[in-house]
Amino acid sequence: MFKKVIENTIFIVLLVILGISVSPALPFKNIPRTYVVVSGSMEPTIKTGSIVLTKPVNPKEIKVGDIVAFTSPSNSKDVILHRIFGIKSESPLRFSTKGDNNNSPDAWDLMDVGILGKQVYAVPYIGHIAAFVRKPLGFGLIIVLPALLFIIFQILNIKKYIKEEIDKQVKSKTIPLMFFFLSMFSVSSLFFTTFALAKLTSTATVSGTIFSTKDFAPPVTILDSIPPNTNTSPLTITYTSDDSDIDHVDLCYYFNDGIVENCSPNFDFNFPDGEGTYYFFTRAIDTSGNTEDPNIDLTNATIYDITPPTTNYVVNTGSTSFSGLSLLSENNWTIIGNGQSLADNSFQLGIGDSDSIDYLIQRLLLPQNLSSSLTFSYNYSSDDISEYDNLSVGVSTINSIFPIFSFGGTGTTGWQTISHSLAQWAGKTVDIFFKLTNSAQDMTLSTNILLKDIFVYPLDLRTGDTTPAEFLATDLGVGIDTSPAPTDISIGDTQINISSIDLATNIESEHSISIVTLPPVVLNKISSSTVTIYNNTDSAVDLSTYSLDVGTTTILSGTIPSFTSQDISLTVGTTSVGLLNNSFIVDSTTFEPLSIAIWQRQSDGLGPWTRINAPMSFDLQSRLSQSKITFTVSGLGTTLANMNYEILYTEGIIPRQIAGTILPHTIDSNGTASRDFFLGTCSSGSCTPASGIGSSFVVTFSGTTKTFILN
Repeated sequence: MFKKVIENTIFIVLLVILGISVSPALPFKNIPRTYVVVSGSMEPTIKTGSIVLTKPVNPKEIKVGDIVAFTSPSNSKDVILHRIFGIKSESPLRFSTKGDNNNSPDAWDLMDVGILGKQVYAVPYIGHIAAFVRKPLGFGLIIVLPALLFIIFQILNIKKYIKEEIDKQVKSKTIPLMFFFLSMFSVSSLFFTTFALAKLTSTATVSGTIFSTKDFAPPVTILDSIPPNTNTSPLTITYTSDDSDIDHVDLCYYFNDGIVENCSPNFDFNFPDGEGTYYFFTRAIDTSGNTEDPNIDLTNATIYDITPPTTNYVVNTGSTSFSGLSLLSENNWTIIGNGQSLADNSFQLGIGDSDSIDYLIQRLLLPQNLSSSLTFSYNYSSDDISEYDNLSVGVSTINSIFPIFSFGGTGTTGWQTISHSLAQWAGKTVDIFFKLTNSAQDMTLSTNILLKDIFVYPLDLRTGDTTPAEFLATDLGVGIDTSPAPTDISIGDTQINISSIDLATNIESEHSISIVTLPPVVLNKISSSTVTIYNNTDSAVDLSTYSLDVGTTTILSGTIPSFTSQDISLTVGTTSVGLLNNSFIVDSTTFEPLSIAIWQRQSDGLGPWTRINAPMSFDLQSRLSQSKITFTVSGLGTTLANMNYEILYTEGIIPRQIAGTILPHTIDSNGTASRDFFLGTCSSGSCTPASGIGSSFVVTFSGTTKTFILN
């Protein structure tokens, strides 16, 4: 009786081993299968060493949260058991998967054809027995010894049954023989067992017999520390591993949030997809051909960024300023892509959700030596990240593209106004462009931008505001490391050199912004019987400390309201007027006889001096402390046949020339046009003043020539 119990027990054990071993290898689809779990990606739900039973399933019936077995999309030899994390599309049917113990979803998309079955239940720890069987000791104790005992029992049974009747012999021999072959088949079929994500090969000699077993424990490699951002290419990446039987290792990556896996044995990585985010992992193959199951860690990533940041002056729209009339024409803009022109010199780029690159472009010849700047207001709104949707503003020439502003990210900025010097492109034909990139990776995400007040000013910014100048530094890549701090502004000429550095150590070329700050109260208009003053501040000014010098001194009194003018009646008998505060001159000007014309600032309180209600004339004003001069033409009630100008001066003994044309759309309603010229050279954003500039300037406009002596 005891012997029968042992026989039946061995038979059942071998039968179970047979079922576990053979089910994954059977060439049928619609049958339950078992798998041995050998990695911890599903812990604690399914522990390492569990036996998992799966059943066939219609992929259309799979729901988020189901645990399924599937062929690895990255290695068809591996079977993976992970949970359905999401349904990415229904036609074709694609899933995202994730191990319960993993920090992030798997990098691949799982197609329905790769699904082998849905988990029914898991029995913990039983799989360890199968792993133990792979070892020589386990193989001997669990397989060889029971099989030998079983065979001995069957031989004894056969010997006994020979002595019995023939009919009983036949019946009895059939069962032991079946047991015998079953035991042999169970032993051999064990090697068909499918293990999830693991391989291990071990060889041992037992009593002169060599046993070689092969399981599914993969090699394991770990990437060493990777910098979060870099501008170095190639970047040398290294890894460590405790496995001694590795045949070779590939460095693999995903670019941005793409699903395309790229692998190469080259660990000197040269960023083949250009700037962006690279997610790295390794895939090792051992000498038995077993492939590592990649564990994609989002911290093993670097942002490759070789583009310097951009820095711009933030225009304070709450204060008054003047920079002349724009050289750009409202009618000369070209729109490419999804954009439209709106009212009042405003535009919209990024209409709709389509994948597009939209441009707003205007070609412009910047006058020689012009100290000009591009100023514009923008309102950026986006649901997408800057890697896919962003705004770029720049200047392009025949040979190069120069970015001057870049912006991206989710959210809405509201209206912002910024300015950037164009001095380095003086004398060149350039394209001023606004470029909105809308990748539409996700059709539910959109980006658009509103643009208005796009001007290329021919004058340096003139303001009465002494609020510290602020700057906006932006970077589409890794972000800003250092940027200019707010800079104090004093009355007079201020030139500020600015540059920023991003976190990848890309350094922006230094460039400058020039600001002319006028005193709180200034001379504004002069006639033979009246001097008009103007308050440039946002509060009233007490005039009790002010006086006018027109050959004789007139003491002022009372107050002057903010941003308003006040007429002072007196007789002006000289060709110069001075405004004093506490006996110090704060503003002054010289002019031609007032019997010819009235002299007035081009813009109240801020602009250069011009002649009003007079025949055409021109003037040259000195800003030689900044190596600049201001050229103003007035009395242009009608456009002349010849609108060309020429300014001759000397630098040391070398003759210099500035030449150009006044365009009709740059003349204001009073018939006046003004330009600031820099005396020197500019390149890469930096300007070098000329040395040894003579005091004599010979100016010709529309065939008329004048000589000016400037100090």
